[in-house]
Amino acid sequence: MAAKKKAVPRLQKVTSLEIAKPKAKAKPKAKAKPKAKAKPKSQAKRKAEGDLRIRTVNRLYYVDRHGKISYKVHPLVTEAMEASDPFIKAFRNPTYKAYKHANDVIAETILNDEPWDELSPVEKIRFILSINLSTVCLNGYATLNVDHIKQINSVIETIKTYTEDSTQQRPLNFMMLASPGAGKSHFINCIAARLRPYKVKAITFNMAGMQTSDDFISPLDEARNLKVEDNLPLLFLDEFDSRQDNYALLLPLLWDGGLYVGQRNLRLGKVIIVMAGSNPILPQTMEFARSMNAANPSGTNENPKLVDLFSRVNGGVINIPPLSDKKGNNDRLADKVCIAIALLKNRFGRNLEKVPLALLKFIARVDFRYDVRSIAHLIDLIPYQPKVTSLGIENLGLPMDDASKLKGSSLAYHLIHGDQALGVVNDWQKAKEYKDTILVEDLDEFRYMRPERLERILMPELLAAVGADLS
Repeated sequence: MAAKKKAVPRLQKVTSLEIAKPKAKAKPKAKAKPKAKAKPKSQAKRKAEGDLRIRTVNRLYYVDRHGKISYKVHPLVTEAMEASDPFIKAFRNPTYKAYKHANDVIAETILNDEPWDELSPVEKIRFILSINLSTVCLNGYATLNVDHIKQINSVIETIKTYTEDSTQQRPLNFMMLASPGAGKSHFINCIAARLRPYKVKAITFNMAGMQTSDDFISPLDEARNLKVEDNLPLLFLDEFDSRQDNYALLLPLLWDGGLYVGQRNLRLGKVIIVMAGSNPILPQTMEFARSMNAANPSGTNENPKLVDLFSRVNGGVINIPPLSDKKGNNDRLADKVCIAIALLKNRFGRNLEKVPLALLKFIARVDFRYDVRSIAHLIDLIPYQPKVTSLGIENLGLPMDDASKLKGSSLAYHLIHGDQALGVVNDWQKAKEYKDTILVEDLDEFRYMRPERLERILMPELLAAVGADLS
């Protein structure tokens, strides 16, 4: 068979005109004319138009007297940073000197007859920082009393050492001396929260309500369950001194960490026990137990079981000092103010920023029968307002404008005055002469932010909040 011929492609006819035609070149684009720079708006115009950028400028810099934005730190910011330096450092590395300084600042501000609005911005900031410093030692528990803070630190370190020592199998026992309403249960809960990394969990039991020893089974079983879950129980026994029969009941628990109740052997082993009492005879008996004297001092009736119980207290004594000012010293006047602010924030929310100065002055000057519990009762009488940021005197609604109303209210059970109801009413009327609201803003950022950012951002904002003019 003959091979097929390959197809020859046909030639396309191209005219001479197409050959001679050059390709069109793209025309170069005209250069865009630069836009004219808009004239900067004046500070007043930007504020009037609500320009958000002015807020950033005000936080980082300030406008000098010639109307120009200055890139230097405002002199008032520098002054506030220098005056607040001891407090700012104390947020990270607290010292007893800083606590004492903060205590004095609050006492001086509250006892001073000068209205809040007449204080300088730096003085206001020092007061706000002092309030915030009161919860640095133990989060959620407000105090600036140096002796009390030393005891708190000692208790925490003792418990830490006990938890880390695997050879310790006997209970760690503390004695707490505090008046009724001093906030003992809250204190224990705050200690347990602080020691959460060490798996410490609190159990509270009030021994005043015990009818028989069988009532003691429930808290001990709860403690045993915590140990099964690999936690270390902190057993808080409130009002252990309500009955003398409790002394003998507690002796084996404090020594061996175990107790026979009926037919049950309730064994705890390693456990933290805090016994709280308010009987005035406790300090006297404790002093006798320490005296190393075989004979009882004349005029005393020490219970031998109680003396034996004190000999098993191997952790130390926790003394919550009273808030009342019976001896004329004001060591806990600042604590009353800090506690009142903490209770107000707890009731009305963390957004509360301003409270009446009159209320704080009254709380600082008056004596409360049951310390923290009585202050909490007073604050609970204030009508609740959701999402409130500022409380004024008109919002309080307290029954202290008239002696008869005060006597007929539940608040009468919580206040103490030499002139009775009339004296309380007079103190309240004097306090109400101060119409100002005082700033009590939370400054948690001051605990973690670097000093240079504090100087550039937070301190200018805080100065503006207290009414300082940074223009």
